[in-house]
Amino acid sequence: MSDAAHHMTDNYNKQAERETMIVTTNNQLYSVTYDRYYYYTAPAGASLILWSSDTSVSSRNWVQETRSDGKTQVRMGDSRTPGAYYQLCISEAVRGDRGTTGNLFSYYSADATLPSYCKLTTLVFESA
Repeated sequence: MSDAAHHMTDNYNKQAERETMIVTTNNQLYSVTYDRYYYYTAPAGASLILWSSDTSVSSRNWVQETRSDGKTQVRMGDSRTPGAYYQLCISEAVRGDRGTTGNLFSYYSADATLPSYCKLTTLVFESA
């Protein structure tokens, strides 16, 4: 998931490019490719997933789970409700929310209705 900016938070133009990520032992989503940590700012959801080189701002709510098909799904836990996960979706940057040239990842509470312009997304780790 990447584009001219080459990272998950803005991912449309170069869809064939890959970003290498891991979930750390502290439950942080870390981009090995760009030495950045992903984070969110509003626990209630309906906001963007951002990134920073500052590990102190990174979210520590990412988990990886092996699915029945053997693939590893990456989920963003909702710290307000144990066992609940945010819905992740992709929206167009042209909607005016700090985008550059591509699409943006947003997150919403599990019970939220996603806006029509935001497509529900599942993050899955693929082999290199």
